[in-house]
Amino acid sequence: MKNFLRISVFLILGLIFLAALFYWYKTKDLRNITEKERKEAPWSFAKLPSGITHYELVGEDTASLVVLLGGCGTGAFIFDSNMQALTKEGFKVLRYEYYGRGLSDHPRDVDFNHDYYNTQLNELLDHLKLNDPFHLMGVSMGGSIAIDYTSKFENKVKSLILVGPAALGNKPNFLLKIPIVSSFLMEIYWAPRTEAQQISEYYDPQKFVKKYQQEMKQELAIKNFTYAVKSSWLNLLNVKMIPQMRKIAVNKTPVLLLWGDSDPVIPIKLSRFYLEANPQILFIPIKNSGHVANYENHKMCNSLLGNFIRNSNTY
Repeated sequence: MKNFLRISVFLILGLIFLAALFYWYKTKDLRNITEKERKEAPWSFAKLPSGITHYELVGEDTASLVVLLGGCGTGAFIFDSNMQALTKEGFKVLRYEYYGRGLSDHPRDVDFNHDYYNTQLNELLDHLKLNDPFHLMGVSMGGSIAIDYTSKFENKVKSLILVGPAALGNKPNFLLKIPIVSSFLMEIYWAPRTEAQQISEYYDPQKFVKKYQQEMKQELAIKNFTYAVKSSWLNLLNVKMIPQMRKIAVNKTPVLLLWGDSDPVIPIKLSRFYLEANPQILFIPIKNSGHVANYENHKMCNSLLGNFIRNSNTY
């Protein structure tokens, strides 16, 4: 019996050692963002109280502002076409990279919850001296952030635009709550599969493979990207935002809801929860589109965005 226990202990310790060695091997090349990268990068950088944020602001100073919020793992490149169209329409447009993504700071000692994301946005607006009410657009996880922000700062938001919002609260796997286990799973299991997973979110994936491969390769090379994703799952995407939607309805903030009719991540049938919470929503399905409809079917979405924002300026 003693020999059996001794052998079992050695086997367990051996497995732990091998797992730790494999984790080290898979993460040894992860790096920090360099000053050289930031100097050579497009857009601009803001040194905010909570960290450095990578952002792009385009358009005339006196134009109405539109702020764009991306998803959990997708970069701000999903707004490329929207930025161009909105500025041509005469709007000023701001997009930026969340902490933990792109060339913004990648902290590890914070919880990526609604308040943390709201703080980054408010600090960036203050830094840029953008004090007037603006239009807020959120895609996927950005929809959850946009809903929370609008419900808390209703006087700042002229209108709210949601694209396939991830705001109904997904219960994360219990393993993600175990620190060492979750870090191992994120790097060994999730990271190698995320590129293929996100490509599959499109109606016609082949159109976007090269761009996504390039973007995800850059993201996955930076330390703490997977931590930011995991923390967002645990502290933000698990929150059901229906009460906030009801508050937005009471405040009568104009809301446009766009949803890809072939969204495999958050099926369009779930739109009913938003419409029940806020019957004032203008809901428009986007044909032949997956989860990121504003990127995949940008021509249709850009026309809808311009018309909705112009009409909302009259409120």
